[in-house]
Amino acid sequence: MKEQKITLTDAQLNEASGDLDMGMKIYYNLKTGEINSVPDLEEFGAFDDGEGLWEDSIKEIESNPDNYAELEKMSSRQSFRMMENFAATVADDNLKSKLFNSLDRKSPFQNFKLEVDNNEHYRQLWFKFKDEESVKFVKEQIEELNQDNDQD
Repeated sequence: MKEQKITLTDAQLNEASGDLDMGMKIYYNLKTGEINSVPDLEEFGAFDDGEGLWEDSIKEIESNPDNYAELEKMSSRQSFRMMENFAATVADDNLKSKLFNSLDRKSPFQNFKLEVDNNEHYRQLWFKFKDEESVKFVKEQIEELNQDNDQD
């Protein structure tokens, strides 16, 4: 049986990319087209009070894994490359130099964030860039999943 094509609305794309950025696991229901976001328990550990909020979704996904396609978060390498790509777009040569230097030091993610946070204009540009790249990353995964389904 051939699976249906995965299609997400713009709202679902934005929700999925935002939830991935927050450390959630994203599952696309191949039958209903709905998105289920659940905490990544490997990243966050178990929740004392909050796990119950997602308990039904987690049980449903675990009970019917063939009904779901998981969307992955960016790897550290991919996130690093995104920061490099943003730094390359910065018109302010002084800030561009600071951003690239921050990526060459220990704790590059933290250092990059500190540099961006010190400039409100570029901070807003960074958030816009990051959001656009995150949505593009989710779209690429969907295309790959659809190609895999076409080959089955």
